[in-house]
Amino acid sequence: MSEEKKDEKQVSASLIVKGCTSLSLHFGLIGGSKKMNFTELGLNMNLPQSMVGRASKKVLPAEVLKPMSELKEEVLTYLKSIGFCIHGIWHIANSHYDEAKEYLERKEIEFYDLKKKLIMNIHQITCDWADSVDKEIPDLNLGEQIRSGSYNADYLSRQLRMEVMFLEDAEAIAARSLFESIADTANEKYQQYSKENFQCKKRSCLNTLLDIRKRLEVLAFVDSTASNGAIKRIDAFINSLPKTGTLEAHKTELIEIYYFFSNPANIQMLNDNYQAPADERSKALDITDDEIAQSKKKTVKQTTPKPEEPTSHVSTKDMFSDDMCIF
Repeated sequence: MSEEKKDEKQVSASLIVKGCTSLSLHFGLIGGSKKMNFTELGLNMNLPQSMVGRASKKVLPAEVLKPMSELKEEVLTYLKSIGFCIHGIWHIANSHYDEAKEYLERKEIEFYDLKKKLIMNIHQITCDWADSVDKEIPDLNLGEQIRSGSYNADYLSRQLRMEVMFLEDAEAIAARSLFESIADTANEKYQQYSKENFQCKKRSCLNTLLDIRKRLEVLAFVDSTASNGAIKRIDAFINSLPKTGTLEAHKTELIEIYYFFSNPANIQMLNDNYQAPADERSKALDITDDEIAQSKKKTVKQTTPKPEEPTSHVSTKDMFSDDMCIF
């Protein structure tokens, strides 16, 4: 392609962007199915998994999840009528900005109302579904498998989401993306290290935590306040450990700090004034009053306030169950 034609395309793209407002839109949905284990399939546990295609069981009826899927399709259809999407970013005509913002705020509230209703009734919905399956097929005891593999409230709270962010809030998007990425990394280690048979004998257990610290330091410009607070928390923990030898005696503290960083909200609550608690082991999961007070002074622009979500009483162990979700 000639340089002249390239320049023409760049000018055209520039004119399009100038006439548009950009926004990101992300939905987190679930499919209502989970993979069946070897026992449920009636297979020998010694059979190589590579030889078996694991089937799925429907733990929620399709009609329960249909309203959220329909809302997503409705929103996408609307955005297509006033704009276009390039690499996951929507560009809508400036002339429709106010209308689009009001519409998306309204749909976001509708989505979280649906989510709240599902979470509050998930146990009864699962039981009703299991009973209906047992009634239709009484000899296979499928209802018990549905109940044992049901979604818990914590999982639904984390996975079901509708996030709208106009790119005038680019800094907030960048910070959230960074902290969510760090949380995913920490969560992997939390799940690995919290297993009963895990032994924390080698100092390599700290490698992931040190990698997280490096990322926070290199990318501190994204949100210097939270990043510096997180770095201080990591440094306080590292300095509390012996300089050499096994870390088995500090296994609990290590698990706790990985659990703390597995939640992006915890990272965002940290700040430059973070002080290491006297007892890091007992307070590793806590945020101090000073941290909360300081965080309230931060002015992170939010496009749409999300409705309050119900508090669940599901254990942390259940929170990290091996569920299958569709995004």
